[in-house]
Amino acid sequence: MKKLVVNSDDFGVCHAVNEGILRGFREGILTQASLMVPCPWAEEAMSMAREHGLPIGIHLTVTGEWDNLRWRPLTHAPSLVYDDNTLPRSVEEVQKRADRAELEAEYAAQIELVRARGIEPCHVDMHMRPVDREVTARVIRRYGIRCRSDMGPDYADCAFPFTSRTSLTNDARAQKMDKTEWLRRHVEGLSEGVHFVCCHLSERSPEVRAMSSTGGPWAEDYRVTDTDAVCAPGLRELCDENGVELISCADFPD
Repeated sequence: MKKLVVNSDDFGVCHAVNEGILRGFREGILTQASLMVPCPWAEEAMSMAREHGLPIGIHLTVTGEWDNLRWRPLTHAPSLVYDDNTLPRSVEEVQKRADRAELEAEYAAQIELVRARGIEPCHVDMHMRPVDREVTARVIRRYGIRCRSDMGPDYADCAFPFTSRTSLTNDARAQKMDKTEWLRRHVEGLSEGVHFVCCHLSERSPEVRAMSSTGGPWAEDYRVTDTDAVCAPGLRELCDENGVELISCADFPD
């Protein structure tokens, strides 16, 4: 049994990202996406998910790293925001200022909004990285939704027990390989078990370039080349040839 979950983060951050994720799901090997609920294009993302049957989880979001694109929490949470009511740019800032009750309430509100739109999240994970594992675990257990990320040994019951977890861009960059070639080799080399690959898809667009005044490693080229790799011709057939079944977290074996 070889199974592979291919997830794109940042669903809902902007229209071009939404379009890239939808193309990855319809034309490539993307199997699910992680939704940033407080972001400006989250409603469009949820509409796309309902229309096309795209499984989505919740990318729990209490940071906003871009300078030209900002967003606010769903709840009244003075400890989680700057003076302009936007979320801090780094996890470290949130950790220094966050009231744990406000953090937990914000996480709960993000899950409940998605459910109110008629979508049952197939997983949760954290934008950037965990702010507070104890608070995250408490919310996960309350709603009965497992985390796609490794939460550490104290929270093994909260996370999917993937055989492997990896990132398309980070691993391809570390090995100095073309992303498409890296992904092909990864599929060919999968062992028995359930594996996870994270990526960040987008279409090429001035919208993505405009999110940051400085560009940076998470900008347009990073995302567009992820989309090209996930949608590479013959990749679905390669999965079939190697006995790899594409699944989402909703299909994770009990």
